Amino acid sequence: MLALAAAAAAALPQDSGPGASLLAADPGGPNADVLGPCLRTEAAGQRGGGCGAVSPSGVSWSYVMPQHTATGTVARYLTKKLGIESCHHLHTVGHPSSVTTSFTFVANPFSRMLTNAAFSGVLGNASFGPVHQVNNFRSWVLSLEAPHICGQKAMHNYFPDVYVGHVETLAADLETVLVRLGYTLPESPIVFEAEHCITSCAEDSVGPTAAGISADTTIPEGVEWYDEPTRRRVVQWFAHDFASFNFSQTPPSTLALGF
Repeated sequence: MLALAAAAAAALPQDSGPGASLLAADPGGPNADVLGPCLRTEAAGQRGGGCGAVSPSGVSWSYVMPQHTATGTVARYLTKKLGIESCHHLHTVGHPSSVTTSFTFVANPFSRMLTNAAFSGVLGNASFGPVHQVNNFRSWVLSLEAPHICGQKAMHNYFPDVYVGHVETLAADLETVLVRLGYTLPESPIVFEAEHCITSCAEDSVGPTAAGISADTTIPEGVEWYDEPTRRRVVQWFAHDFASFNFSQTPPSTLALGF
């Protein structure tokens, strides 16, 4: 069973980051600001303020945490289920020099921007209908000089030997990586006890109220959030993500929220 899991882990997509030296010449996207929010915490990550540990098999690892890619869910699992006290929920490219391998989970940039809008209070007010919220979202996207979230590929360039899973298959991909690293899991398949958060992810959040979401928060479903100008803006910001992870440049009809 363990051999099968290890073989599955080896089959995970790999995104071998060249490290910070090359990133200085190739910032990972056409917009140099695509890493701004994550560079500000780089020093903290280098001091061990990110999420990482030495696994039972002796591997020094780091978890790459782009915003709105289920990082709260994964960090809570690592700290509460596996007892990894050195995992801190921090969106940083910094990590100790001892790290030799990394893992991450990628999400569609269109979904990430929509969730970031909810996080920023741009949408989700139940007193406004879908049309008003869509207009707010589109105006907000076009008003930004740079996104508030970091490019995923740009972040990976700072880390060594990055294994890439997907938010859509989060539990299975996380289990594969952890077994590869030598962890004994309390259960298989992995089951996340806490709900994914849309706005602020409280330390022990298990639902909308605990996560800082008011009871009347409503994110309209089945609406077209993006028009052509906002679509182009997101594609331009996250060009490397679309190319590297084969995301469609057409916004999906159903956008996953809550990560």
